Amino acid sequence: ACAMNIGGMDAEGKDMMNDLSSKNDELNFLAVYDPLTKLRNRHHITDVFSDYEKGTKPFCVILGDIDDFKRINDTYSHDCGDKVLVTISEIIRKNIGDKGVVCRWGGEEILIILSGKSEECLELTERIRLEIQNQQMSFGIKQINVTMTFGFTDYSEAMNIEKLVSIADKRLYEGK
Repeated sequence: ACAMNIGGMDAEGKDMMNDLSSKNDELNFLAVYDPLTKLRNRHHITDVFSDYEKGTKPFCVILGDIDDFKRINDTYSHDCGDKVLVTISEIIRKNIGDKGVVCRWGGEEILIILSGKSEECLELTERIRLEIQNQQMSFGIKQINVTMTFGFTDYSEAMNIEKLVSIADKRLYEGK
């Protein structure tokens, strides 16, 4: 039988435990968040859906897509595209704060679930859209302006979030 006295662990053992704890934290982060944008990932957001669906408070689902993102990647590089994604994610996250949840839905699409009535959520979405449009992004010596199109739905339009996302996606497509 082998017993380990953790309290009496030597420095090397404590370092190994700290490394293991650090790796565990990193894996937990990657399970929930997108490593590039630091937004929640699509896989994890389904857990959040059920919390909103079970609740009684109004909420809105917004799906945003960066306009001409392929052109940005093709013209300036994928590093530039990554910088655009990170900058836009920071703008959205800062504006949403604790009013909702932001998720990297896929590629250049970002899903937002906002607590609140339609009017206030729509107003916040427009403020985000304008801030993105007015943001000057630098990449090397180039100045890049980016716009984003949003599809908007509110909780009264469907009984589940998957349906709301589908409606938002359709409206996003119409907005393009």
